Amino acid sequence: MASRHDGVYGGLSHHPSPIYAHASVPVAPKVQINKKVLCKNPVLVSVEDKVFKCSKVVLVANCQIFSSTLEIGHTLKLTASCLSSKRFIFAYGWMVTNHAAIPYEEMINMLMVADFLKCSPLEKSILTIFNDVDGYLVKDSVRFYFEVIEKGEKGDRLAREMLPRVGHSFLILVASKEFAKVTAKQLYDLLSSSHLAVQSESEVLWAVIYWLREDYENRQEHGGYLFKQLQNKRIWIKDPLCPYLNCTSKLSMKMFRDYLQLLNAEPEANFLNRIEILSPERPPAVPQENILDKILENIYENILSSS
Repeated sequence: MASRHDGVYGGLSHHPSPIYAHASVPVAPKVQINKKVLCKNPVLVSVEDKVFKCSKVVLVANCQIFSSTLEIGHTLKLTASCLSSKRFIFAYGWMVTNHAAIPYEEMINMLMVADFLKCSPLEKSILTIFNDVDGYLVKDSVRFYFEVIEKGEKGDRLAREMLPRVGHSFLILVASKEFAKVTAKQLYDLLSSSHLAVQSESEVLWAVIYWLREDYENRQEHGGYLFKQLQNKRIWIKDPLCPYLNCTSKLSMKMFRDYLQLLNAEPEANFLNRIEILSPERPPAVPQENILDKILENIYENILSSS
């Protein structure tokens, strides 16, 4: 245990400050607090090789993990794979300052720290920024989403909270190489979202088939419950460069795959600038299929075995 104490405490804050994800300058390794503003009932928290002097009131007000673990005069040691002394400084700094900043590359780690500390206000603040459609590049939001689901069960919970943003990037997500690696449960959560932006429910169908094809022998058992999530509420969009837009024939795997390759190869700004968000009542212009009949007839199995 370190012998020195870092005085990382300041005025009480019952309304934590917003997250500034895109800091224009690197965040200092230590949040600067006005030390003249002292808090009552200071407690010691040890993270890695550092001990921090913090306000018990601030910690308990923001984090459930501290509700019954803090005692005045004692040192509480926190240990978790996601937690470092630097990330604890970010988290506590957010609780007590008006201008806390979290570096761009630490967003997912800080979500995991918020989950470990059971600091729901911090978690909600980060997710609010993430789910802002204008907050991140599309491929960055997709990358963050995949980073989160790699964290296991806790990551799955957070990933569901990220669906409002990721859903808008559904086609780009499917076009990514990481899409084939998601689990059946993660894909189910994704398909059940009402935030998916697609031109037709047929695109959702083909996304499932695309995923099944990657490992059909081991994944075919999941097809039934995945297909049950088809025909949910969606966000309808229109891409004028979509190769099967206004096509008189039905959407095929080759047509869908060619379109995914186009999305993966071009700058994402091109896609975002040209798509049109349609009204919920406006029918998509992409050829529709009777999806339920298609599933019942097991046509998808023939498609999976085709080239």
